[in-house]
Amino acid sequence: MSEEAPSRKRGHKLEAAILEAAWAELSESGWRGFTIQGVAKRARTGKASIYARWPTKALLVHASAQMVGSQLPRPVLSTGHLAEDLAATLTAASEYLSGPFAEALHAITEALRMDPTAPAIDAATEEIRIVADIIRAAQAAGELGPGAVPRSVTHCGFALLNYHLMTRRTPPDPDEIESIARDVWAPAIRASLPCAD
Repeated sequence: MSEEAPSRKRGHKLEAAILEAAWAELSESGWRGFTIQGVAKRARTGKASIYARWPTKALLVHASAQMVGSQLPRPVLSTGHLAEDLAATLTAASEYLSGPFAEALHAITEALRMDPTAPAIDAATEEIRIVADIIRAAQAAGELGPGAVPRSVTHCGFALLNYHLMTRRTPPDPDEIESIARDVWAPAIRASLPCAD
């Protein structure tokens, strides 16, 4: 069987081709079947070109997930109604983390478990920005007091969502999402930003 001719792409075009190939590899093979060799073949480049940019499989998968995630539409979720907006955010995040995104999450988690010295990856940067918008809208509506929310509270809902995905490998159902938002996340935020009496 003849090998495909190497790609002539360079720079950003080569990086985009590698990330697209990594996503296709992850989508078809899952994390357990994901290989750098498979990515290199899809991108028509050498493994050295990949390792020079992403020294581990987890970092490559994370970069690929970020690229694909940045292309997904983001609904407007800051209406000023805290619990409802948080539930809508969790619903969107749950859909985002389904399928290949769930495999990406497992890849990152497993890599950190196997190598505690590996660089930490913050996979929820965009979602945290959305929560900040939700909090500002709720403050403007008078539902929350002034101030900032601790990072641990901001991450709370996503941490529960990720735990559900890692332990059950399926997204929570709508009732579970509503319970996380209404019974855990929103009360934690309100406790951090109480309204003046």
